[in-house]
Amino acid sequence: MKEEMQTFTGNCRHCGSGIMWDAKKSKDKAEDATLKCNCNEAQKYQQHLKNAEKIKKSSEQITEFCKEREIAPSEKALQLCLDGGQLVADREISTYAIKIGAVQVSFKLKADGSIVLTLKFTHSQQEEL
Repeated sequence: MKEEMQTFTGNCRHCGSGIMWDAKKSKDKAEDATLKCNCNEAQKYQQHLKNAEKIKKSSEQITEFCKEREIAPSEKALQLCLDGGQLVADREISTYAIKIGAVQVSFKLKADGSIVLTLKFTHSQQEEL
């Protein structure tokens, strides 16, 4: 049985505005209303969710980059990377960098609002003569 479109109403969690939308289902009307609202706080929240998804995807890139270089970041180190990346994504800081073994991970906020993830492998060999 196909779900039919329904009209839902809910209130934005930030400004309280009543929002009406059509969808097949709605698990959380306040959340859905907030995701549709155009108030400043709701827009910041919407951007935060988008950024969080981007940062979450960067976790896979970081892990794969390290794995290719036989480095296994701990869960704590990886979470620290993601937390710093989220701070950049939320525009609380402009740059974040951390080194995991020989891998340097950095997040940078560009002027246009996009986030750049840079992964560098730095390995040097030192011998005492």
